[in-house]
Amino acid sequence: MIFAAAYDNGTIASRFEQAGQFKLYTLEDDRITKMDVLDCSASGQDARISFLKEHGVGILVCDKIASDALLLLSAMGIAVFPGAYGEADLQVGALVAGMLTPVSETPQSCDSSACDGNCSACRQARKS
Repeated sequence: MIFAAAYDNGTIASRFEQAGQFKLYTLEDDRITKMDVLDCSASGQDARISFLKEHGVGILVCDKIASDALLLLSAMGIAVFPGAYGEADLQVGALVAGMLTPVSETPQSCDSSACDGNCSACRQARKS
């Protein structure tokens, strides 16, 4: 399984849509066996998602991410663990240890201006 972290100089990038790099982690037998930092010159969230799919990513760890990106990632079979921040290696380690929670519902529009419609990261109440 290949995990990816939206990456910025050792930490989780603050916004998926602006990540210039992704750190890929290969997990075998419940341990990380390989790590690579890849530059992503792709522009826009669709191109970034295609980049991840082309590299065999099955799980994405990120901080803020737009709800339409969540929908597309889900459609591409990539599980998303948003709201992560700080050192990327520690966040992916927490994921491997079962300490991060994935997005478990279909993102919808948010009734809070606090997150600029980025409900996955702020986890504000969602309306149907």
